[in-house]
Amino acid sequence: MEITAYAWFFSPMRPLATVGREVQVGIAGIEAAFVGQGITRIAWRVFTGWVAIILAVPIGLLHVCILVMEMLLLETPRERHVFGASADFAASTKAMAKNQGLYTGFLAAGLFFGLWQGQGGRDVVAFF
Repeated sequence: MEITAYAWFFSPMRPLATVGREVQVGIAGIEAAFVGQGITRIAWRVFTGWVAIILAVPIGLLHVCILVMEMLLLETPRERHVFGASADFAASTKAMAKNQGLYTGFLAAGLFFGLWQGQGGRDVVAFF
């Protein structure tokens, strides 16, 4: 379901069901290519689940670091250098940066929530 909505986002003029079916057929084709090479379907699902976990943890931690930098440390010299901002620019865009940091925090929370759900949270991790 999330894959369908994601594909529809990039092509709003096409019907939702058609785009979702194309994406699902593409993913099934990739899975079939690997399963046909001697890998069982269960092994493929376990492998892709572990890949999602391995990628989601550092990405979630990166989101937390960015949240701290944008919401709390934007006006420090180090973070101004990281973002390439002057002191005046950092002061004038402080509210916008806090908003971006909050959004980044919600992305991290979604990833960690999906990981906390275990196998049932694979779709949540893929969404975030």
